[in-house]
This record gives sequence, structure tokens and C-alpha cells, in this order.
Amino acid sequence: MSTLILKDYLAPRHLNLSDIDYVGAHFWQIDGNGAEFINWKSIGAVAIMTVIIFISFSTVFYCGYQIYTRMEIMSSIQSAGSKNLQSQLFWALVFQTLIPVLLMHIPASIGFITSMFNQTNQFLGEVVTYSIFMYPALDPLPNFFIIKSFRQAILDFLGCLRKGIAPANSKNTNSQKQNSAQVDQN
Repeated sequence: MSTLILKDYLAPRHLNLSDIDYVGAHFWQIDGNGAEFINWKSIGAVAIMTVIIFISFSTVFYCGYQIYTRMEIMSSIQSAGSKNLQSQLFWALVFQTLIPVLLMHIPASIGFITSMFNQTNQFLGEVVTYSIFMYPALDPLPNFFIIKSFRQAILDFLGCLRKGIAPANSKNTNSQKQNSAQVDQN
């Protein structure tokens, strides 16, 4: 793997192996006679990761289904506000499950599959890198947009910034409410 990285990646960039750290599977190796052969250790490692991811997804989908069915059963004894909040939380969790699937698991799986068939390219590796970097920034967004109280808190905060007034949950709330009422009247 080090020889491959040194030749294909580091040499054009004028870097040495001591300048970087890397982890990767090298599925196709070349023996002393120049013939390619499959590195079964790498295939085994990817198979183990695939099983772990499958177990994780199975657990998430099973728990999601159980939550959904129990919410449906409990809906007859819940208030409208409680039903609404439960629905918002459920959909926020659904989208928070989809984001890592779309940004990490699918691109990385495509990268592994194409590497196994010796058909990968550098562009695909860059897509995986950028999509993984976007994950932490995008992961909390469903909560902000789906859950009404989060959305309202953000809008209130942004509204206060535009008006130059401190948010309502800070100190001296009564005097701030009076000040904001005066600003609204003006």
C-alpha cells in the first residue's frame, strides 16, 4: 500500500510517507512476476465492516419501526400537542438517520465496491472526503428545521439580532420585554 501511495499520490505532490498518515484497503496487489492477485485480508476487513454496518442499520430500522408503531397505538390517548411534538421528533430522527447514510455510508461503499473491482479513480476518493467533512455541519439541521420549538428559538434569536435586543431568556426579562414593547410601538 505504501508503494502504491508513494507512486500515485505522494510523488506528484512532492511529499514523503513521513509527511502523511493513511488508512486504506489495497484489494489488488502485484506479485514478484507482475501478476495481480486479490488481497483476501483487505476483502475480509471490508466484509467485517459491512456486517457491522448492516447490524447497525438493522437496529436503527427495527427501533424506528417499533417507535412508529407504538406512537400510532398511543396516538388515541395523547393530546394534539403531544402528537405533534412526537411526530416532529420522529421525523427529525428519520432525517438524522438519512444524512450519514447519504453522506458517509453510500459514498464510502461505492468507493469500496469500485476498488474491489479495480475500477476506482481519484475523483471518487475526493467525493467521499468532502461528503464526510460536510456531515457534522449538516447533521443538526433537521432538528432546526423540523422541530418547531428549535425553529422558533432560532428565528427569535435572529430577530433579536436584527432589532438589537437581547433574547427573551436572558437576564432582566421584564425590562427587556418592556423595551421591546416600546421599540415595537415606535
